[in-house]
Amino acid sequence: MKKIFKYSYVALMAVLMTALNACTDEYSYDGNPDSDNSGAYIIANSSDLTKVLTSDDDATAFSSSYTVARHDTAKAEDYTVYITGEGINKTETVKFAAGESRVTKTLDLSSLKTLAESGKKVINVKVKVSTVNDADGTGASYMYGARSQTYTVSVLNKIPGCQFKASWFMSDNTTMYPWDIDVYDYGEDTEKGTHTYYIKNPFGAIGEQLGLTVGDEYSMYFTLDYKGNATVDNSTKVFHFDDGQGVSGDCTVSGVGTWDEKEHAVIFSLSYPIGTTGYGLTGGEHDLVFPATYNPVPAKPAN
Repeated sequence: MKKIFKYSYVALMAVLMTALNACTDEYSYDGNPDSDNSGAYIIANSSDLTKVLTSDDDATAFSSSYTVARHDTAKAEDYTVYITGEGINKTETVKFAAGESRVTKTLDLSSLKTLAESGKKVINVKVKVSTVNDADGTGASYMYGARSQTYTVSVLNKIPGCQFKASWFMSDNTTMYPWDIDVYDYGEDTEKGTHTYYIKNPFGAIGEQLGLTVGDEYSMYFTLDYKGNATVDNSTKVFHFDDGQGVSGDCTVSGVGTWDEKEHAVIFSLSYPIGTTGYGLTGGEHDLVFPATYNPVPAKPAN
């Protein structure tokens, strides 16, 4: 039986190889006749394509960059770049000198700050940058790269008057010490009945006193559902810890919370793993207190 199976397998592979060779012999590739190989294309870093800004960020934060590149560098050329989106509608000229293959330009998004300050909670803007020389962004395909890039920018409005309270760093480990924090509205999902919030530099007001490294590069996100359950996004770093004895690292945050109507606060149970060391800080209870005039709990979905 083993011999029969062995020879049957060899015969089957021979049939398959013959069929494959036949298909390969009959296949022919036709290049795209509309490809404009002498044109230009857009390059952008993935970190530049998505930005989360706040309405109180200064104007310098409202900028990004894009690079126009080309492969045929024999002569000087100009290309028109179309920048369109909510609050933005303009063109720019990118000039290539002979022998130049890339030109990097600043993408000014300062008009979005004005939109945020006008009262919008969340602005998701898609900015299209195109090297095709017609305003509607159509044209021949280009084999080297994308003719356009989409920039998604979220501008979040602050919810004034929020505080954190915690006791894990107090000598008696019970007194809840309060400090002001900057909480921003990240948007509501009405179909799921959830609302997401963003806290910038959550330990900024007390971090240095505790020997922590803090700053605007640290943040915390959490989502609150219509039942009052809060889930913390544990992918962001909230501060940097170093005990001076070999245990150090950026600390993420993990935990869950529950809305307490009487305290008008989300009561979190949080902990802070220290990098990849296997150690962590046990933070215990944290109360995120919202102003009395603001209800952070979303409505129940209709369905």
